[in-house]
Amino acid sequence: MFKKPSQSQHEIPSVPFYFMRHGETDWNVQKRITGSSNISLNEQGLRQALGAVKHLQNLGIQQIISSPLLRAGQTADIIKEHLSLPVKIEDGFRECSWGILEGKDKGSVISLDDWMLGKAPEGAETFLACYQRVKNSLVRVLQSHQKVLIVAHGGVFGILLKMLDQKNQDSYNCHPYLFRPEQKSWFVDSLTHQM
Repeated sequence: MFKKPSQSQHEIPSVPFYFMRHGETDWNVQKRITGSSNISLNEQGLRQALGAVKHLQNLGIQQIISSPLLRAGQTADIIKEHLSLPVKIEDGFRECSWGILEGKDKGSVISLDDWMLGKAPEGAETFLACYQRVKNSLVRVLQSHQKVLIVAHGGVFGILLKMLDQKNQDSYNCHPYLFRPEQKSWFVDSLTHQM
């Protein structure tokens, strides 16, 4: 059974933040494994990023923190343009690399349970390595005590949920979420309530 890595070295600062997965890509539509491949947004993805702006206005967001991958950067730039916010690239929020499976049909991927137990395809990042870098980046970003919007990926969203003891759920393209600390746990809420 999977045991979550220890949080003892760096507790997650109790600072609320927003998270949004990048806009749609052609590989998303084709149900291909993207991972660390640098795929751009398609036309629908560009429209989704623009549509997300209305959900992000008047929230007091002070900075956008973006994955270095193109699809996240394009999404962050659209939000930046309309909300006049600075963007900082955070390498730790890039999507997990899936090695030889990238570009293949999603049916090719190993099970999430197997991956969390340490099995990884050739050339892929392990779950533990991905978890540690996302955690380190989250701690670093939240220590600034700024209200941030993290623009990243579905895999990063899943790791954040696991890290903060939330039940797994799908992330949708340009669907923003609020992560809010409570007394002994975290609360995650959709800002759009539309699936």
